[in-house]
Amino acid sequence: MPELGYSHSRGHECQGGRFTNRAFTLLEIIIVLSIAAVLIALSAPFVSGLLRENQMRTPVRELQDLAKIMRSRSMAENTAYEITFNREGFFGRKHLLYREDEDDQSADGSPTPNTTGTDEAAQVSGTAADPAATPDEEKSEIVAEFKMPEEMTCQIQFWGSNQWVEPGGDFGTTQWVFQSSGLCNPIRVQFRKGDSWIEVAFNPLTADIQEERYFFAN
Repeated sequence: MPELGYSHSRGHECQGGRFTNRAFTLLEIIIVLSIAAVLIALSAPFVSGLLRENQMRTPVRELQDLAKIMRSRSMAENTAYEITFNREGFFGRKHLLYREDEDDQSADGSPTPNTTGTDEAAQVSGTAADPAATPDEEKSEIVAEFKMPEEMTCQIQFWGSNQWVEPGGDFGTTQWVFQSSGLCNPIRVQFRKGDSWIEVAFNPLTADIQEERYFFAN
């Protein structure tokens, strides 16, 4: 009588015509776990670096998106808008120095900008330059806002100045103005957390990022 043959896959043994499972040995388990631990250790700095870079780029993306919204609204409504920076982050709203009271309207009924203050006042601490602004007006019509992660700071540099301004410092709030024509003040913004930082410059015609510099510490 021909012998019966049995085929079996790895991990199984044939004993007396029956298949039985073969368990992994302790040595095999230790080897697998050791390889997994080495791979995790090697990839940890890479993953950590990606997370740190993404965290640093998040406020830049949010600021760019908000800048496009402010530019679009200013042209659509023929009204100046602004992005206001403070210690916590930034938010967009209608420009505080732009009044729509009936007394300030032009002959064709369109609102005209209040001429109180200088160009510098329109950039830095516009609320202080306009004493008529009330706390309610300061918080009114906020389009969108972004809160920076803990321990992250921000500083601003306007065109024609080599001075970095930290919102919430000596200048109070800092404003980036978008005129009804769509033009905005040339501006550089730097976000910093620990030794890592990212700096971007915006195009005054399109409000797009035209230059970027960064350093992400390990």
